[in-house]
Amino acid sequence: MKLTNIASLDPVITSSGRRGLRGASIADKKMWEEMQSNWEDFAKESEKIANELLLGNFEEQAITHTQRIQGTTHDM
Repeated sequence: MKLTNIASLDPVITSSGRRGLRGASIADKKMWEEMQSNWEDFAKESEKIANELLLGNFEEQAITHTQRIQGTTHDM
């Protein structure tokens, strides 16, 4: 649903007769404006954040898995 909210802000989509959902938040609109004003920096920053989230989660899972193998934590 979030992507269809954001789609409602895209003039390419809305000019084709489609409209997306009308639930775009103030944060969605701000993000859209930031993305449109400097696509390259937005893409780089988005990739950086996604990698941090994915790697952070991966490292956390790897530590938990290693601890379970070593018997230092209990399964939940």
